[in-house]
Amino acid sequence: MEEIESSINRYLTALDAADRQEPTTSEPSAVRLEEKIAKLKTQMKELQAIEIQLNGSPDKQVSLTDPDSRSMMTRGTGIVGYNGRLRSIPSTI
Repeated sequence: MEEIESSINRYLTALDAADRQEPTTSEPSAVRLEEKIAKLKTQMKELQAIEIQLNGSPDKQVSLTDPDSRSMMTRGTGIVGYNGRLRSIPSTI
């Protein structure tokens, strides 16, 4: 029993010592922060370009994957697709 109690006391002492130590996590470096800021600025420029496209669109919609698709209401929900009556298909004849 004494051996078990001694082991428990050593373990609790080690836990107390670990709790008193400063965390070892480091603060982000200035270089890393500058890289993050540059990335965010690039994303902001991309979003501003999309905003210009959105404001210039007659139906205020922009599809980033297919410029011909639009959001359409179908049975109470919106899906992105094509309205076959409005889309012009080039003739290959």
